[in-house]
Amino acid sequence: GAFQYKTRKIKWGKTENFDYIIRISTCVEFEEKELEDILIHEMMHYFIKFHNIKDNGHHGDEFKMMMQEINEQHGQSLLMGSVTKCLEIKECGAWWLYVALMILNRG
Repeated sequence: GAFQYKTRKIKWGKTENFDYIIRISTCVEFEEKELEDILIHEMMHYFIKFHNIKDNGHHGDEFKMMMQEINEQHGQSLLMGSVTKCLEIKECGAWWLYVALMILNRG
């Protein structure tokens, strides 16, 4: 999975983020549970960035606390990084599958 966004300068030297994207590869056939974990993992990145939560790294302390909370309260098995047990890697023309597209007033 991948989470991306764009940044632009606004008034008084500040910046804002926009065009948030979550992508999941179509070249890997994931099991349903793993696909769910990947999507939640990327949504956590989105949540942290959208709400301007300060963290001390890409998978920093805030991310790890959120991940632990979700795992404990919702029975997930979220991991960091690209540990996958995919069913198969297939040849494909398009590398990414857009799961959802959102248009937000802020962002």
